[in-house]
Amino acid sequence: MKLVHQDWEKAVILNDEKVPLISIENPQCLYHTLKELEEESRTGIGNFVLSEDSQILDMKKRFLFVASPWDMDLNDRKLTTKLLLRLTGEAQNEIYERKSEELCSAIQNWLEELTMDMPLPVTYDLDVDLEALLKAFHVHLEEQGESLAEKMLIFMKSWDILCGETAFAFYGFRNLMAPEERPLFYENAKEENLNFVLLEGPCHDTIKAEDLFIIDKDLCQIFE
Repeated sequence: MKLVHQDWEKAVILNDEKVPLISIENPQCLYHTLKELEEESRTGIGNFVLSEDSQILDMKKRFLFVASPWDMDLNDRKLTTKLLLRLTGEAQNEIYERKSEELCSAIQNWLEELTMDMPLPVTYDLDVDLEALLKAFHVHLEEQGESLAEKMLIFMKSWDILCGETAFAFYGFRNLMAPEERPLFYENAKEENLNFVLLEGPCHDTIKAEDLFIIDKDLCQIFE
Protein backbone atom coordinates (compact mmCIF):
# COMPACT_ATOMS: atom_id res chain seq x y z
CA MET A 1 0.00 0.00 0.00
CA LYS A 2 1.05 3.58 -0.65
CA LEU A 3 0.05 6.74 1.27
CA VAL A 4 0.59 10.15 -0.34
CA HIS A 5 -0.29 13.72 0.54
CA GLN A 6 -0.54 16.63 -1.84
CA ASP A 7 2.08 18.59 0.14
CA TRP A 8 4.53 15.71 0.57
CA GLU A 9 7.39 15.17 -1.86
CA LYS A 10 7.69 11.53 -0.82
CA ALA A 11 5.19 8.68 -1.09
CA VAL A 12 5.03 6.51 2.03
CA ILE A 13 5.22 2.79 1.23
CA LEU A 14 3.48 0.90 4.01
CA ASN A 15 4.54 -2.64 3.19
CA ASP A 16 8.11 -2.01 2.11
CA GLU A 17 11.28 -3.69 3.37
CA LYS A 18 11.62 -0.92 5.96
CA VAL A 19 9.01 0.48 8.31
CA PRO A 20 7.94 4.02 7.37
CA LEU A 21 8.63 6.47 10.17
CA ILE A 22 7.44 10.07 9.77
CA SER A 23 9.06 12.54 12.12
CA ILE A 24 7.32 15.92 12.16
CA GLU A 25 9.39 18.40 14.15
CA ASN A 26 7.14 21.42 13.62
CA PRO A 27 4.42 21.27 16.35
CA GLN A 28 1.77 23.05 14.31
CA CYS A 29 2.40 20.85 11.28
CA LEU A 30 2.28 17.75 13.47
CA TYR A 31 -1.04 18.81 14.96
CA HIS A 32 -2.65 19.51 11.58
CA THR A 33 -1.29 16.30 10.06
CA LEU A 34 -2.72 14.17 12.89
CA LYS A 35 -6.01 16.05 12.75
CA GLU A 36 -6.25 15.50 9.01
CA LEU A 37 -5.46 11.79 9.28
CA GLU A 38 -8.02 11.29 12.02
CA GLU A 39 -10.75 13.12 10.08
CA GLU A 40 -10.02 11.33 6.83
CA SER A 41 -10.08 7.93 8.53
CA ARG A 42 -13.63 8.77 9.70
CA THR A 43 -14.99 10.57 6.65
CA GLY A 44 -12.86 9.42 3.73
CA ILE A 45 -12.46 13.06 2.73
CA GLY A 46 -9.12 14.87 2.78
CA ASN A 47 -5.77 15.42 1.10
CA PHE A 48 -4.32 11.99 1.82
CA VAL A 49 -4.63 9.29 -0.83
CA LEU A 50 -4.26 5.58 -0.07
CA SER A 51 -3.64 3.27 -3.00
CA GLU A 52 -2.59 -0.25 -3.88
CA ASP A 53 -1.37 -1.35 -7.30
CA SER A 54 -2.43 2.02 -8.77
CA GLN A 55 -5.97 1.60 -7.41
CA ILE A 56 -7.21 4.31 -5.04
CA LEU A 57 -8.68 2.89 -1.83
CA ASP A 58 -11.42 4.30 0.37
CA MET A 59 -9.69 5.76 3.43
CA LYS A 60 -12.88 5.42 5.48
CA LYS A 61 -12.96 1.67 4.89
CA ARG A 62 -9.31 0.75 4.53
CA PHE A 63 -7.42 3.12 6.84
CA LEU A 64 -7.32 3.41 10.61
CA PHE A 65 -5.68 6.19 12.62
CA VAL A 66 -4.72 5.16 16.16
CA ALA A 67 -3.90 8.09 18.44
CA SER A 68 -2.87 6.13 21.54
CA PRO A 69 -2.49 2.55 22.82
CA TRP A 70 -5.81 2.96 24.66
CA ASP A 71 -7.57 3.33 21.33
CA MET A 72 -6.68 -0.24 20.33
CA ASP A 73 -9.99 -1.75 21.33
CA LEU A 74 -10.49 -5.36 20.26
CA ASN A 75 -14.10 -5.06 21.38
CA ASP A 76 -14.73 -2.26 18.91
CA ARG A 77 -18.30 -2.54 17.64
CA LYS A 78 -17.22 -3.04 14.02
CA LEU A 79 -14.78 -5.81 14.93
CA THR A 80 -17.31 -7.60 17.13
CA THR A 81 -20.00 -7.39 14.43
CA LYS A 82 -17.61 -8.80 11.82
CA LEU A 83 -16.55 -11.58 14.20
CA LEU A 84 -20.14 -12.65 14.86
CA LEU A 85 -20.97 -12.59 11.15
CA ARG A 86 -17.89 -14.67 10.37
CA LEU A 87 -18.70 -17.26 13.04
CA THR A 88 -22.37 -17.38 12.05
CA GLY A 89 -21.33 -18.09 8.47
CA GLU A 90 -18.91 -20.78 9.64
CA ALA A 91 -21.68 -22.42 11.69
CA GLN A 92 -23.77 -22.74 8.54
CA ASN A 93 -21.13 -24.21 6.24
CA GLU A 94 -20.90 -27.89 5.35
CA ILE A 95 -18.34 -28.61 8.09
CA TYR A 96 -20.43 -27.35 11.02
CA GLU A 97 -23.95 -27.45 9.57
CA ARG A 98 -24.86 -30.82 11.11
CA LYS A 99 -23.46 -29.85 14.52
CA SER A 100 -25.36 -26.55 14.37
CA GLU A 101 -28.60 -28.39 13.58
CA GLU A 102 -28.00 -30.80 16.47
CA LEU A 103 -27.32 -27.88 18.81
CA CYS A 104 -30.52 -26.07 17.75
CA SER A 105 -32.52 -29.27 18.18
CA ALA A 106 -31.06 -29.78 21.67
CA ILE A 107 -31.98 -26.22 22.63
CA GLN A 108 -35.54 -26.72 21.41
CA ASN A 109 -35.87 -29.96 23.39
CA TRP A 110 -34.49 -28.19 26.47
CA LEU A 111 -37.01 -25.37 26.07
CA GLU A 112 -39.87 -27.82 25.62
CA GLU A 113 -38.98 -29.63 28.85
CA LEU A 114 -38.34 -26.37 30.69
CA THR A 115 -41.74 -24.92 29.80
CA MET A 116 -43.77 -28.11 30.02
CA ASP A 117 -44.78 -27.71 33.67
CA MET A 118 -45.16 -23.94 33.55
CA PRO A 119 -48.88 -23.13 34.19
CA LEU A 120 -48.71 -20.27 31.67
CA PRO A 121 -48.93 -20.10 27.86
CA VAL A 122 -45.18 -19.93 27.12
CA THR A 123 -44.02 -19.92 23.51
CA TYR A 124 -40.75 -19.48 21.67
CA ASP A 125 -39.35 -19.35 18.15
CA LEU A 126 -38.45 -22.67 16.61
CA ASP A 127 -35.81 -21.10 14.38
CA VAL A 128 -32.74 -20.49 16.50
CA ASP A 129 -30.84 -17.32 15.63
CA LEU A 130 -27.21 -18.45 15.63
CA GLU A 131 -25.86 -14.92 15.85
CA ALA A 132 -28.08 -14.21 18.85
CA LEU A 133 -26.83 -17.45 20.41
CA LEU A 134 -23.23 -16.31 19.99
CA LYS A 135 -24.12 -12.96 21.56
CA ALA A 136 -25.73 -14.77 24.49
CA PHE A 137 -22.37 -16.43 25.14
CA HIS A 138 -20.69 -13.02 24.86
CA VAL A 139 -18.37 -14.21 22.10
CA HIS A 140 -15.67 -11.57 21.61
CA LEU A 141 -11.98 -11.09 20.97
CA GLU A 142 -9.78 -11.54 24.02
CA GLU A 143 -7.20 -8.93 24.92
CA GLN A 144 -3.79 -10.60 24.77
CA GLY A 145 -0.14 -9.67 24.82
CA GLU A 146 1.98 -8.22 27.58
CA SER A 147 4.00 -5.71 25.57
CA LEU A 148 2.81 -2.85 23.39
CA ALA A 149 4.37 -4.54 20.35
CA GLU A 150 2.37 -7.73 20.94
CA LYS A 151 -0.85 -5.77 21.36
CA MET A 152 -0.21 -3.84 18.14
CA LEU A 153 0.34 -7.05 16.18
CA ILE A 154 -2.84 -8.65 17.50
CA PHE A 155 -4.82 -5.46 16.88
CA MET A 156 -3.67 -5.10 13.26
CA LYS A 157 -4.09 -8.79 12.51
CA SER A 158 -7.64 -8.76 13.91
CA TRP A 159 -8.65 -5.88 11.63
CA ASP A 160 -7.01 -7.49 8.59
CA ILE A 161 -8.73 -10.84 9.12
CA LEU A 162 -12.19 -9.55 10.00
CA CYS A 163 -12.44 -6.29 8.02
CA GLY A 164 -10.07 -6.88 5.11
CA GLU A 165 -6.56 -5.58 4.52
CA THR A 166 -6.20 -2.33 6.42
CA ALA A 167 -3.58 0.42 6.62
CA PHE A 168 -2.75 1.77 10.07
CA ALA A 169 -1.17 5.01 11.27
CA PHE A 170 0.07 4.97 14.87
CA TYR A 171 0.97 8.21 16.63
CA GLY A 172 3.47 8.19 19.50
CA PHE A 173 3.73 4.40 19.77
CA ARG A 174 7.40 4.15 18.85
CA ASN A 175 8.48 6.25 21.82
CA LEU A 176 6.59 3.89 24.12
CA MET A 177 8.50 0.88 22.84
CA ALA A 178 11.90 -0.18 24.12
CA PRO A 179 14.61 0.25 21.43
CA GLU A 180 15.63 -3.40 21.66
CA GLU A 181 11.99 -4.42 21.11
CA ARG A 182 11.53 -2.62 17.79
CA PRO A 183 13.52 -4.91 15.43
CA LEU A 184 11.57 -8.03 16.43
CA PHE A 185 8.28 -6.13 16.22
CA TYR A 186 9.12 -4.91 12.71
CA GLU A 187 10.16 -8.42 11.67
CA ASN A 188 6.94 -9.99 12.99
CA ALA A 189 4.82 -7.29 11.33
CA LYS A 190 6.55 -7.93 8.01
CA GLU A 191 5.92 -11.69 8.29
CA GLU A 192 2.22 -10.97 8.81
CA ASN A 193 2.17 -8.56 5.83
CA LEU A 194 0.80 -5.75 7.98
CA ASN A 195 0.56 -2.24 6.53
CA PHE A 196 1.35 0.57 8.92
CA VAL A 197 3.19 3.84 9.38
CA LEU A 198 4.56 5.36 12.59
CA LEU A 199 4.16 9.09 13.23
CA GLU A 200 6.22 10.90 15.82
CA GLY A 201 7.58 14.27 16.82
CA PRO A 202 11.40 14.61 16.74
CA CYS A 203 13.25 11.25 16.44
CA HIS A 204 16.94 10.88 17.23
CA ASP A 205 17.47 7.14 17.62
CA THR A 206 16.42 5.58 14.35
CA ILE A 207 17.52 2.09 13.33
CA LYS A 208 18.21 0.46 9.95
CA ALA A 209 14.80 -1.17 9.80
CA GLU A 210 13.11 2.27 9.71
CA ASP A 211 12.59 4.43 6.62
CA LEU A 212 12.78 7.95 8.04
CA PHE A 213 10.90 10.88 6.52
CA ILE A 214 11.45 14.18 8.32
CA ILE A 215 9.45 17.38 8.17
CA ASP A 216 11.64 19.73 10.17
CA LYS A 217 10.83 22.87 12.14
CA ASP A 218 11.10 25.00 8.98
CA LEU A 219 8.83 22.55 7.10
CA CYS A 220 11.71 21.32 4.96
CA GLN A 221 11.22 17.71 3.91
CA ILE A 222 14.21 15.41 4.44
CA PHE A 223 14.34 11.80 3.28
CA GLU A 224 16.71 9.30 1.73
